Amino acid sequence: MFEKPETTYNSDLKERMSIARKVARRFIENARTKQKKYYDSKAKASRLDIGDNAFIIILAHKGKHKIADKYESELYLRTDQPNDGRSFLTWRKNVTRLDNRRLFLNC
Repeated sequence: MFEKPETTYNSDLKERMSIARKVARRFIENARTKQKKYYDSKAKASRLDIGDNAFIIILAHKGKHKIADKYESELYLRTDQPNDGRSFLTWRKNVTRLDNRRLFLNC
């Protein structure tokens, strides 16, 4: 019925699966580096400076929000950049908050 004993078949199958996994991983890594290179060449970061006005994304929605606003309705003023460039201290009507730079929409 079997040409090979069952134990050698299992070990050969494991070895072939291991090789296939390594080959697939290599192709995935190559594709990932190509896609990253293409994305990095096309992506443009927004220029964030102290003293600029910006809208801030609303992260917490209550209930259904299909047509809800994505940004707060009032502008915030950037007053300080205390960390390593990833966050800004903002101010609006006596409210000061610290937000990540990806939450801003420049005006």
